[in-house]
Parts: sequence; structure tokens; C-alpha cells
Amino acid sequence: MQLKVEESQVSQPQSHQFSITNQTSFFLIIQREFPLNFLYNFLYCYIISLVKKFMESNNPESMTTRNFDNELMQFLENAGIQFEAKGHSWYKLKSEPYMDLTVEHWLSSKHIMTISVCHYGEQNGDLMKDPELVIKWNMESNEIRVEEFYQDYVGVVSTIFDEHGKVIPSKVVDLLSFANDWGKNLKIQGHKIEEREVELL
Repeated sequence: MQLKVEESQVSQPQSHQFSITNQTSFFLIIQREFPLNFLYNFLYCYIISLVKKFMESNNPESMTTRNFDNELMQFLENAGIQFEAKGHSWYKLKSEPYMDLTVEHWLSSKHIMTISVCHYGEQNGDLMKDPELVIKWNMESNEIRVEEFYQDYVGVVSTIFDEHGKVIPSKVVDLLSFANDWGKNLKIQGHKIEEREVELL
């Protein structure tokens, strides 16, 4: 004797019904606990933050994330000096009627960037530093030291090191103070980049 079973009497697998129920409950909980307005606002803020980071990374003049601790370095970065360029780069900044400012930077070792900031005068056909500061920036530790000062017209050479290569704390303070004052003056004078040769490595 054969038993006939109507197709409508065959129930769906319980596991499938359980899965649908669980998914429905999950989305109901999400909708209750996290209203759509909240999700939209979260996604909007996240996208805006990504766009802002992208724009800053492609606009060197707007980058202020390094937090340089002296006025001169802050001025140079805000003026558009591209410190991320690891080759030997050169800039001329101008602001009439003030002296032109020449800035050079290059990698002197794997993690150390040397930065020269100088006003050049001329005497008997020779360029004269009036003055020049030489800065060393450790890009790993973000330590910045103003190490050398030159003023050719009066024959002044000042460095933070003694004859044995040891750092003189009072010289560190003096040169950093000069760098801060010079940076403030350059900002007031309004020097802007007019010429540049940037070497990317």
C-alpha cells in the first residue's frame, strides 16, 4: 500500500525558518538601537574625514601635522617648503622691499635632513651670508636642532658644539631664540616662494 503525501503538507526545513527569523530579529534590533539618521551621520562624517586627509596629503602648503617646535620651521612649512622631498631642493622666497630668502634642504644621512635658511648679500662679487642658520631635523624622532649660525660681513661663526663635539646648552638656547625671532619677522614680512627646484627621490 502506497502512501500519498500532498506537496503542501511537506514542511520547510526548520533550520531555514530559524535562519530567516534570526536575520529578521537582527535587523529589527539594529533599526531600533541605531536609527537610520545616526547611521547616515556616521557615514557622512567618516567620508568627510577621508576626503580631508586626502586633500591635506596632496597639498603641502596646508600640512600642519608635524607640530614643529620653533617659529622658523613653522614659517617654512606654512610657506610651502616641501620637506617630504628627499632630494636636494632649493627655494627663493621674496617680499619687497626686504632681502630675498634662500632655503635649501637635503638628506645628510638616512633619517637626518639638513636645512639651510639664508639671506644672501654681495661684496666684491662674492655672496655673503647675512645671516645663515643651519638646522638638523631627525625625521624619526622629530627632534629639531638649530646647530650653526653664520654672518659673513662681521666674520661670525657660531655652533652649538665645543671643540670636543659636545653640545653647549647655552648655545642651543641662543640659536633657538634667534630662529624663533627670525621666523616671526619673516611671517610679518610676508615672504612667498617665487622660485623653486624640488628634487624628489
